[in-house]
Amino acid sequence: MSLNAEHSHDHVVLESEFEHEPVPQEHRRSLRSISAVWLGFPMVLTSAVFGGTIIYSLGFWQGLGAILVGNIVLLLYVGTLSYMAGKTGKNFALIAADTFGRFGAKIPAGLLATVVVGWFAFQVGLTGSTLESALGWNPSWMIVIGGAFFIFITFVGVRALTIIGVIAAPFFAIMTAVAIAFAANSGGIGNVAAYAGGPGGSILSFGAAVSIVIASFADSGTMTGDFTRWSRSGREAVLATLTAFPFANTIALMVGGFIVAAGMAIDPAVNGGDFLPALTNNGPILTAIAVVFVFINLGSVAAHCLYNGAVGWSQLSGGRMRVQPTAPL
Repeated sequence: MSLNAEHSHDHVVLESEFEHEPVPQEHRRSLRSISAVWLGFPMVLTSAVFGGTIIYSLGFWQGLGAILVGNIVLLLYVGTLSYMAGKTGKNFALIAADTFGRFGAKIPAGLLATVVVGWFAFQVGLTGSTLESALGWNPSWMIVIGGAFFIFITFVGVRALTIIGVIAAPFFAIMTAVAIAFAANSGGIGNVAAYAGGPGGSILSFGAAVSIVIASFADSGTMTGDFTRWSRSGREAVLATLTAFPFANTIALMVGGFIVAAGMAIDPAVNGGDFLPALTNNGPILTAIAVVFVFINLGSVAAHCLYNGAVGWSQLSGGRMRVQPTAPL
């Protein structure tokens, strides 16, 4: 597909999401576009929380090992499913129907499409609770504002997932660099590699830590076809998946672990590697930027999950994920 052809589709804001049929070749998107969809998904505060919990339990080097093993498993698993999706243009529910039959597929497709909607709800709630704990803001209003914003992103479709991925990934990198700089200034960065874990011994076993890494993306990772079906080939779908596993997910998990090991985390046994307090305690300008970061960052994972749920349930119900505008007479 030519670059001009792809740009012509970008001008159609509410392009069809092809819930019931493979994505036609003329509607496939570039490797850069699909990579942006997957790159911005794992680079979220939630992963930093999990990574901090793992490092707090196992220590720096053993925790790093668990994170790498979990990401290799995700790469093999999600990469295989992505190849199938890129080759056929089919979403997860359609691929499941090829495997289990039209009626048998309703069980795994319905289960995962429901689980990811619950994960969307968790991210919306996390938006409110994060801003409440960091700034004392009313969580209910933050949930309403965040939920409306995340739903709007999902409504626009895969094009919006690409855009927010392009924004969310570098935004995450910048904000984590700032947090790590504060850790360096406090003198905690020198002993990171020697960090042996939190007081009281290991909370998690190595196997449990690996399971956390895998489980954090087992749902949307299984439904990767909803994203990578837009790839121009199976090979490009796998390459796009590589940007998430191991690259982006390892970075996000290790950032949380680094914050914990540097002594910058507030109550790591409960909040893991949440580094937002390190940003909101350093002046009004950085605090304002941190608030925008929360909505963009958690909005990325929330919109991806809701997109999975919308495509899955549209296919199962025979409907569409949104009502298409009626052409004028």
